[in-house]
Amino acid sequence: MFDCPVLKSFFTLRFAKNWPNRDLIRLWSLILPTELLLCFLFSPFFSHPLTVLSAWGSVWLLFRILRRRWGQHRAHGTASLMLFVFPLFALGLPLPNWEGCVTVLGLAALVVHHRRFKKPILLLTACLLGSLAQADTTQSWSGKADITFEGTSTLHNWGGKVSAKPFQTQVTLDAEGKPKRVQAEVIVEAAKMDTAEPKRDENMRKAMKVTEHPLIQAMIDVPADQIAADLKTPTQLPMTLTLLGKPQQITGTIRQFQRKDGKVTFDLDFPVSMKASGISVPSVLLFIRVGDGVKVHASVTLAQP
Repeated sequence: MFDCPVLKSFFTLRFAKNWPNRDLIRLWSLILPTELLLCFLFSPFFSHPLTVLSAWGSVWLLFRILRRRWGQHRAHGTASLMLFVFPLFALGLPLPNWEGCVTVLGLAALVVHHRRFKKPILLLTACLLGSLAQADTTQSWSGKADITFEGTSTLHNWGGKVSAKPFQTQVTLDAEGKPKRVQAEVIVEAAKMDTAEPKRDENMRKAMKVTEHPLIQAMIDVPADQIAADLKTPTQLPMTLTLLGKPQQITGTIRQFQRKDGKVTFDLDFPVSMKASGISVPSVLLFIRVGDGVKVHASVTLAQP
């Protein structure tokens, strides 16, 4: 059987004279899972099950630590006060990182076992909790990208299109809600690149060795101020582009940036050198050659959680 103070109180103290004064706070053990379930269902900041589980476990661990030293009533009172904290997190108060949670629990345990240090440690804990309120938060934005590419040859220009796999963009925000870092991994299947001409597609796939290197990867992991100097309007996007297993640093230009109704849309343009990427295209009839430069254009949409 679970050691549930609420059930014990219900059956043994329901008719006690001082029930409202001393035992009503024991209801926290029933309210807590209900509250965390609502946070999980309706708040993007509790979207991961591990966040909910760690919140539930932290309260119970804190309750059991305090019960050893301060007794049942004070421990129940402290746990009840925690019920007012999680709605604040659900509304956007930055969540503390795991290092901060472990530190706070360690300080609480130290208070229990070393009572003479209670006042200075409690003061230190309060300062730490104040600093944790300034912790960074991370949002995961779902993204999609429709890509077109254009090249030249001595005979005529050519072009094609492809769509990237759906991806996630991690946006780290500071305490003021300003973007701090952007991380994403965008994958394109090389075999799905289409130029609307089967023979040209076949030659392109041979040149890109799609059997050996089926994926084109763009890795983005940069501070936000490298994307937008004013942290408001992005103008460029540094990334690591991997073609044929060969990484290269590329900086794209951002245009037509718009944010509306929980979505961000923008156009991204950047050049790719086939020679730098290790792509070798043989000439046709000795005089028809493909130009080295390829212009890549991506229409990107990010959806806010």
